[in-house]
Amino acid sequence: MDSSANPELLAQLERLRSLSRIEIADWRWQSMDRTTALTEDIQDWPIADRDDKKYWSWQPGEVRWFATTIQVPGDLNSYPVVGHSLRLSLVWWSIDARIYVNGQLVQAGDLFDFRARVLLGAAVRVGDTWDVRIRLASPGHDRGALIESIALYESNDPQQPEPGFIADEIAMASYYGLTEATELLQDLQWPPSIAVLDFQQRLSGIRRALQDRFSSGDARIYLLGHAHLDLAWLWPVSETWAVAERTFESVLALQTEYPQLTFCHTSPVLYAWMEEHRPELFDRLQAMARSGRWEVVGGMWVEPDLNLISGESIARQLIYGQRYVRAKFGQVSKVAWLPDTFGFCQQLPQLMKLGQMEYFVTQKFRWNDTNPFPHELFWWQSPDGSRVLSYLSAPIGEGFDPMKIAAYGAKWQEDISDNQALWLLGVGDHGGGPTRDMLEVTERWQTSQLCPPLEFTTVSEYLAPRATADLPVWQDELYLEFHRGCYTTHSEQKKANRLAERDLYQAELWSTIANIIPQAIANCSVNLHPSPQLEEAWKLVLFQQFHDILPGSAIAEVYVQADREWAMAKEITDDIQSRALLAIASQIALPPAPDATAWPLVVFNGLNWNRTGVLRWPCEHRNWQALDAGGELLASSWSEGYLRVSVPEVTSIGYCLLWLIPGEPLGAGGLAASGAAEGWLLENDRLRVVIDADTGDIKNLWDKQHQMEVCSAPGNQLLAFTDANQYWDAWNIDPQYAQHPLPPAKMISIQWLQHDQVEQRLQVIRQIGQSRFTQIYVLQSDSLRLDIETTVDWQERHVLVKAVFPLAWSTEQVTTEVACGVMERSTAPTNPLEKAKWEVPVHRWLDSTAVELNYGLALLNDGKYGYSYQPNRLEITLLRAPTWPDRSADRGLHQFTYSLYPHQGDWRTAQVVHQGYELNQPLQFSRAQQDAAATLPPIGSFLDLGADNLVLMALQPSMDCAGKLVLRCYETSGQKAQLKLAGMLNFSVDRPIDLLEVPLENEEDDQIVQPWQIKSWWLRSAN
Repeated sequence: MDSSANPELLAQLERLRSLSRIEIADWRWQSMDRTTALTEDIQDWPIADRDDKKYWSWQPGEVRWFATTIQVPGDLNSYPVVGHSLRLSLVWWSIDARIYVNGQLVQAGDLFDFRARVLLGAAVRVGDTWDVRIRLASPGHDRGALIESIALYESNDPQQPEPGFIADEIAMASYYGLTEATELLQDLQWPPSIAVLDFQQRLSGIRRALQDRFSSGDARIYLLGHAHLDLAWLWPVSETWAVAERTFESVLALQTEYPQLTFCHTSPVLYAWMEEHRPELFDRLQAMARSGRWEVVGGMWVEPDLNLISGESIARQLIYGQRYVRAKFGQVSKVAWLPDTFGFCQQLPQLMKLGQMEYFVTQKFRWNDTNPFPHELFWWQSPDGSRVLSYLSAPIGEGFDPMKIAAYGAKWQEDISDNQALWLLGVGDHGGGPTRDMLEVTERWQTSQLCPPLEFTTVSEYLAPRATADLPVWQDELYLEFHRGCYTTHSEQKKANRLAERDLYQAELWSTIANIIPQAIANCSVNLHPSPQLEEAWKLVLFQQFHDILPGSAIAEVYVQADREWAMAKEITDDIQSRALLAIASQIALPPAPDATAWPLVVFNGLNWNRTGVLRWPCEHRNWQALDAGGELLASSWSEGYLRVSVPEVTSIGYCLLWLIPGEPLGAGGLAASGAAEGWLLENDRLRVVIDADTGDIKNLWDKQHQMEVCSAPGNQLLAFTDANQYWDAWNIDPQYAQHPLPPAKMISIQWLQHDQVEQRLQVIRQIGQSRFTQIYVLQSDSLRLDIETTVDWQERHVLVKAVFPLAWSTEQVTTEVACGVMERSTAPTNPLEKAKWEVPVHRWLDSTAVELNYGLALLNDGKYGYSYQPNRLEITLLRAPTWPDRSADRGLHQFTYSLYPHQGDWRTAQVVHQGYELNQPLQFSRAQQDAAATLPPIGSFLDLGADNLVLMALQPSMDCAGKLVLRCYETSGQKAQLKLAGMLNFSVDRPIDLLEVPLENEEDDQIVQPWQIKSWWLRSAN
């Protein structure tokens, strides 16, 4: 029974607490930031007033001093407190808190370490006096507050605790079934002044009687120390290392003093930093881990965002994280510990299982703004059937609060039918961990017979026996109903991540192939080694995927460093890739040149299917022609500093040779007139697109091949809305933003940039507020895809802008790409869970297909992640403009492309997956060199997977077995596929492996890929 559900008992307990606890309410204040506040006469300061919440609050960005004098009375409500310990309990909301007692700094804190229990006196006497002054600084985005200030008188006699402690004991016991307290407490004689000794004896007798009647059965409260540490947030990364060092030192010291204390912590990147910079500390951590009292959890290189990063990025988080943990601590982590990440993609259970994880832990869904998450403990299942035991933990950043613990334990019992709850102990977000006071309080409660037994444990030990329970199964993404703006905020970070993922894939792919070709073609032995440079680049990128960096929710200084590290990773991958492509191109046996002035260019396709496309080769002069390997002239033209060539089909993971010679490009022509009375016209054999001359919107989009109108109203409307008044500014979109539209985009200019047989490029410039949108509509010859290349000089604040596309049909659902899969989403939600998903994370595309028309439209992107939709409308969120915690967030130049891909059939038959990849991975090139020993043909394919519904994720040298490759792919459409390797690599399948290159049992020689499966193999040379 919850004591709060019994008003009579609640009143009795509050009466008891009033005998040993009293609120400190007579605070005086001054608004200033100077140390003279420590010596000024506070009688000259005004009395502090409270707000509606009963807090002492003040304006954002202000430093405020609070001061009072605390004097010990003879009694509280006639109960003697002489000889007790006196502690001042404080709770605040301040970015910087400093507590001074008699002029001396005794404790400090911040927004995360936001509570204190300051010992004023160990055995107080009547009249003892302390001068207490508190310096609090409100954060720039929010009001500051002194929330709670209570004087706690605590008995030093463990056999006779103070009345407040007994009240808390009774309250806790009532959660575990004790019902007799109300009746027994009625025997107390009030007030205590009638006879203090008699009162104390009666209270002690009641306590003993309750102890005799209370049985916790097999109830138990497990405890685990934790210190959540964001690698960057409201502080720079450089501060994180120092905080981690202090936290780890503190925990190790406390573990020496309190042998029962167990502790868990994540992030191999932190341990790696300690190993390099504090080896002595790292040795102590290893020793504590070997003892079983320090649990290394997490298993991923960092605690990443898991809505936005690719499936291969998740795999590498696990690969580099788990390999480090195994190497340094003797075994991999079984626990995916992700307490603060802002949502989780549906393929995560499969990837975690492939990374040898058994358990998944988060507490973030306690933040939901709409629906309470329905489960505390459950099986989370990916579409392929992989499951992990998943646990919605107790909140992080908590101390030992008996009432919170009891309430949590009661709810756990109600939801799970399990009366053994796990409570996390320790300051968090900015590190910290358990404090000595927390452990002292814990020890005090361990002696109470009205509290269930307390026992420190590890999360693995706690969850292991619960894996056999009959639990609900969750077969969906884990969507956080909060922080929806994180799909868009700091858009330049999202674009940098998308490019980095692409470049890492390409650099690793082509360097692996380049390392094989010379030996393999010569029928020599293969000697492959992992590339330290690629590992360095991967780890740079993995770090920036941390859940407060990539989502855009950190301070400006964090992004200065992030931009440098994105650039460092790109420098590495560009160098590796260019050298690899040049090495491969040098192995091509060149046929006779069609002209003495011709020089060879090799075009590369890094995707595992054949494709065509337009190659953009940077050159200063417009007079170049392009020929295929046989000397046939190709359509080409020059504009905006590029020779653009319509490339014939390039094979899967392959290449083709082109020749470049001086001359007028075939297909080059002058700029054409608009070509349509109703607007400016882009047209090829498949599409007819009319752009409104007055607005720059798409007026008509007509599929000539299938005789379908795609848009029902102007498309590519740029709609802006006020997006303000959200406390979590960078994180959250105003749920009511659609009710606050801003003036429509203003047309500035429209003009042709190119109109020929290769591409039609129409530039439209529009203005929103102080921001200019330059968009180029691009239609290539024989293409069904209309690209919209966009450059924005974004200068708004608290504005959200979307590109909107009304459709000529309505659908009940849309399909969105997520990491290694898709999500089907309702366009007309009928339940609260669906209704809460009004902005969703999407990877490369969202598709709306009308079943009755057998026709649809995919909205593709090359670096945007936030989408919304209605039955007859698709919307992509382009930019936001929050001001906290980074006032400059999103301001500046942005470049990105989104595309319309009309198609017959559904997204599967139209191969929308392929279109999304092709937009994000354009054709590459390298100049070939004459080499008499070269043996490769002018056109070739190194690797073909043999199935259209398989996408290559990685091809790399094995990290463990010299001479072997690792190939990883995933199934894209929910249909079984069979891997059938073909191509010039001359490798064959050895066996299936997991992400850590451990062979999978009972799957030898299994080349079948099940629906939605992610699968890796060792490949061996056939030589």
